[in-house]
Amino acid sequence: MGIRGRVLSQFAAILVVFSPLALACNAGSAEDSAVVVTTDKVIYSPGESVAINVSLVEPIFASFSSSCQSYFVVEDQSGEHIYDLRLHVGYCQVLTYLVGPKSFLFAWNQKDDTGHWVSDGTYNVSGFIAGYHPMDDPIAGDYTSITIGEQPSSVAVASYAVNFVQGWNSFSLPLLAPNYTSDSLGLPSGSIVVSWDSVNQHWGKTFIVGSSPPSFAFPIAYGVGYFAYVAAACSVTIYGQPGTPHYEWIVPSWGGWVLAGFPQGPIRVSDFVGTIPGISLVVSYDASTGMYITYVAGMPINDFALLPGIGYWIYIPRSITWP
Repeated sequence: MGIRGRVLSQFAAILVVFSPLALACNAGSAEDSAVVVTTDKVIYSPGESVAINVSLVEPIFASFSSSCQSYFVVEDQSGEHIYDLRLHVGYCQVLTYLVGPKSFLFAWNQKDDTGHWVSDGTYNVSGFIAGYHPMDDPIAGDYTSITIGEQPSSVAVASYAVNFVQGWNSFSLPLLAPNYTSDSLGLPSGSIVVSWDSVNQHWGKTFIVGSSPPSFAFPIAYGVGYFAYVAAACSVTIYGQPGTPHYEWIVPSWGGWVLAGFPQGPIRVSDFVGTIPGISLVVSYDASTGMYITYVAGMPINDFALLPGIGYWIYIPRSITWP
């Protein structure tokens, strides 16, 4: 079979494997991460209350020796403990149970364990499902980062409108905004947000806005692509900072597909492919027509632009970290 035949064969496989119409039947996909931690903002003024949501997104059953089922810990960038909720709350010493999924809401007043205000800077907020005793190793956990300090005008929050047509759309975050989730994007009720599991090469998490429990919401990561179904055309404004993502594309040893976003665009796909050896195919989904456009490395046809706010399929023969 010549190169033309191989290209047509690969393209036909893409149309079958990645048809967005197949996404709706994956609503019961298993969650990949047990706990997701989010905060209501990324940057806080000194003394401002930090709202923390610790969500257990996998169904579990656990028992505890007290009423402590979940807690949070704040650390500075060196890893030093700043605040541990367990040191400031009294728990009933009775046997309690947790049947997940479930969300736990907390607030941190920006004071350390000694009662003093913390300094301006960046902090990691970790949320945990507790062990059997409050001070045991936790069952599961996750973390997010926040910044405390007055925001200088030189890094003012930017905005970018991501447009969705009726039906399936491939999208990504156009700005660095670590606290967006499938529930907080601003999509209308009934919209479906789906992630791609590149490690196992199948659709990953699914969230239905207005129907799925909030604890099932998953983070929308910078530099990662997703699919979303909307019943009517709409526009979502994303707020964040310009930045360049760090890609860690993990696929099986024989290669596979990743779904990525390019917030640093627009950039020609041929220029991008030339910077990473081994990429053979890049596929763009045209939401307005429901068709795929394929770029084959080394061939000049279909040299389209990689745009912010869009997700693109990329086939790689091995796992890649870039840059």
